[in-house]
Amino acid sequence: MSAPAKHVQTTIRLPGRLHAQLSQLSEMLGKPVSKLMLEGLQSYLVQKLIEVESDARDLAEAARALREADGDYLGRVEADAAAEAAIADDPVEGRIVRGRVRKPAAAPRFDREAILGFRP
Repeated sequence: MSAPAKHVQTTIRLPGRLHAQLSQLSEMLGKPVSKLMLEGLQSYLVQKLIEVESDARDLAEAARALREADGDYLGRVEADAAAEAAIADDPVEGRIVRGRVRKPAAAPRFDREAILGFRP
């Protein structure tokens, strides 16, 4: 993957009141509106990435707790797999693939630094 561009220009439409507030804050702080918007967006992205990571962690923990609460989880999975394998010609399953099976791709990981342009 190639490195992202240092800066990319984009256009957004803001409600008039929000733009007025940004302009007023810009004057008060002596910072350009674009800098304020960039700082706000970076802060928002950090917050959202933390929320997404936390939600994923909570979901994984809940799934693990359910699995651990079921004493015969692995036994039932093995029984289901054996029952499924015993069906000789299951039209729902499609065609049987013989030979080498490709390993599924790993789930994408969040690269905070690449997304935000800095290490939080």
